[in-house]
Amino acid sequence: MVSVRGFYEQFDEWSRNLSRIQYAVFVGVASSLSFFVVSAVFGDGMALGAVAFGATMTILLYVFNTNPTSSS
Repeated sequence: MVSVRGFYEQFDEWSRNLSRIQYAVFVGVASSLSFFVVSAVFGDGMALGAVAFGATMTILLYVFNTNPTSSS
């Protein structure tokens, strides 16, 4: 069985090997889903807000390239 630390290291290596656009889209989708789940748990299913937040995160991460190992 994979330990938590081993899982983290595998995930970290996988995410560092993503291209710039793949990383931006992955983080944008994860942010959008997280936003939607949290807002639904607190009784405010804000689908449009979740999509807007995910799109904003995707654009910002692509423009500023926060994944230090991706080249372009």
